Amino acid sequence: AFLSATGIPAVGTYEAAGVVGRKLLDQFLGRVGLSAEEPGDVALREADVVVTIGYDLIEYAPSMWLTGATVIHVDRLPSEVDAVYRPAAELVGEIGRSIERLQEAVGEKRWTLTQDERKAKASITREHDLAFYKNKGGIHPARVVVELRSALKDDDLLISDVGAHQIWLAREFYSFQPRSLLFSMGFQTMGVSLPWAMAARLVDRKRRIVSCSGDGSFLMSAMELETAVRRKLPIVHLVWRDGTYNLVEIQQMAAYGRAHGTKFGNPDIVKLAESFGATGLRVTKPAEIASTLSRAFKVKGPVVIDVPVDYRHNMGLLGKGRLFAD
Repeated sequence: AFLSATGIPAVGTYEAAGVVGRKLLDQFLGRVGLSAEEPGDVALREADVVVTIGYDLIEYAPSMWLTGATVIHVDRLPSEVDAVYRPAAELVGEIGRSIERLQEAVGEKRWTLTQDERKAKASITREHDLAFYKNKGGIHPARVVVELRSALKDDDLLISDVGAHQIWLAREFYSFQPRSLLFSMGFQTMGVSLPWAMAARLVDRKRRIVSCSGDGSFLMSAMELETAVRRKLPIVHLVWRDGTYNLVEIQQMAAYGRAHGTKFGNPDIVKLAESFGATGLRVTKPAEIASTLSRAFKVKGPVVIDVPVDYRHNMGLLGKGRLFAD
């Protein structure tokens, strides 16, 4: 209601996934919390005033985004003050009621996006468009994101493992309902998505559940397929395959100009899934993603989908460089 009444642009951390509904997508400038130059970072840098709602400093260090704006802190608890984060005002109490009172104080005003904010927001759409024809050597990761968003309903559940695919999902998979997109904070929990999906299915038997991992993180917990098969758990797990620990590799390249110990030999993902008694499917070209997902959703037990991805443009994920070459 606050966003609708004011037109104020919104950005979100990982923890805020699903807070901003589909009807307010034009005002949503995406997620922040990574080291890349995201559209939301542009808005934060330009802002005169930032209203933080339920914000925890551990989500995104204030030194990374706060550049002099006046901060209004809205939370159930008083703010944690550090050298940078020093709110000018705090609304401490029940968050929903605080926002209602703030809206009453602000009244009906209409903020609009700046030219830089509109340009930054358009960059995500441009990436999606480019992903549909930049597919030499594998499937562009943005294409996988687009197809997942198209295939899943707003109340379905998507679970992300840790790795380069996590950054693509964090940047570009918009969720419109709470608890419909699960991430692990940080990058130290490789292998979590498959067992998370299994646990989610045990709790919720109704909505569709899709989990994603890189091939490296998948191989750290692939043995859990035995349990998934034995319990007949209908989940769909996508393996974004590139044969490397890519997120480690691009950091090594950025720091040292070379990579070491990041490449590995892949097993046949489909045959590995089948050896456990699960259904294994393989995507060979972008046009097959949608039909393969549709087929997987009809299977009563666990499904593993092998998706070869093209990570040639990942160097830009951790810095301010372009994600696409001209």
